[in-house]
Amino acid sequence: MKSQPGIRPATLIIATAWLSGLCLGFYYHPPPIAMVVIVGLLLLLTIIRVFRHYTLLALIFILAILRVNLLSTPNAISELLRAREPLQNRIHATIISQEFSKANSTIYLAQLDSLAGYPVNGKIRLYAREAYFSPGDCFRALVKIEAPTPPTNPEVFDYRKYLRRKDIAATARLLEYPVITGKAPFSLSLTVARLRVKLTSRVRNRFGKDTGFIIALLLGSKRVLDDAVQSSFINAGLAHLLAISGLHTGIIAMILMLLLGLILPRRIPKSPLVILSLIFYGMLTQWPPSVARAVIMISIFLFAKMLQRKVPPLQVLLVSVLVISAWQPMQLLSPGFQLSVAAVWGILVIVQ
Repeated sequence: MKSQPGIRPATLIIATAWLSGLCLGFYYHPPPIAMVVIVGLLLLLTIIRVFRHYTLLALIFILAILRVNLLSTPNAISELLRAREPLQNRIHATIISQEFSKANSTIYLAQLDSLAGYPVNGKIRLYAREAYFSPGDCFRALVKIEAPTPPTNPEVFDYRKYLRRKDIAATARLLEYPVITGKAPFSLSLTVARLRVKLTSRVRNRFGKDTGFIIALLLGSKRVLDDAVQSSFINAGLAHLLAISGLHTGIIAMILMLLLGLILPRRIPKSPLVILSLIFYGMLTQWPPSVARAVIMISIFLFAKMLQRKVPPLQVLLVSVLVISAWQPMQLLSPGFQLSVAAVWGILVIVQ
């Protein structure tokens, strides 16, 4: 059997320039004005045909640095992180999603609108004793807001970096009953977040003590699992079974293709419906790295199938890495993302 071609050199060169720029941007933060001037000069150099290709690569490299720097724009919350001093202040915020809910403990992801009456922007992880909110609720409340603490020992879990990868600037705890001030405008992400909460509630009412296991398999949320059950999986070396992988996403795509093939006439293309369904599923699971990679790869393969084109799997993998790194650059620092990409790359190399 003839193997498919690998990654095209042009794609590899562009990917190298982009990923190198991102890696440098994590550790080097040049002045924005200087970067804008450099970008302007590079755009002027593209007029000269001799330097056009080199200039475009340099431009991609600089734009990657700028993309990372957009994540570190100074605001009131970043100043708080620098001070590392807990504050008690009134905030006005909007609930983005409910991350976790158990007895006497609920965790939300919220977008800050104001802090102590001053406009700010940034995401916080909000801890509450009860399920006060639903996604899209705007509220005002007194909270204790503080920077995530760094690890006290080397080579242990770094909670601060973990939150940074999720673009969360600080943690906060409700100190009083919140006042709901309204609802956020309609958005697809908030609608999916509400659906996720309702689905979790339905599963909890239907399956009781088995809720955590089912939600972990369906939505990838292991926080709902009982500590004893989660420890049992970890001790048995089976914790990976509770994570949603690209294999799960691929199985869902296959089932959708089979069902749509039985329901819809042959003249109606099924691939666009499968792609839209996978995007919806990715939003429902809050886009873990393996799901994001698998959705992008499957979508490219299905789109190529509609055009009756063949695409090299390794090139599709590289394109998925570029898309994810452009969308969420901090994912490059995520061990889950790195392992997911490395595992698929190894499988493709062995197969080819």
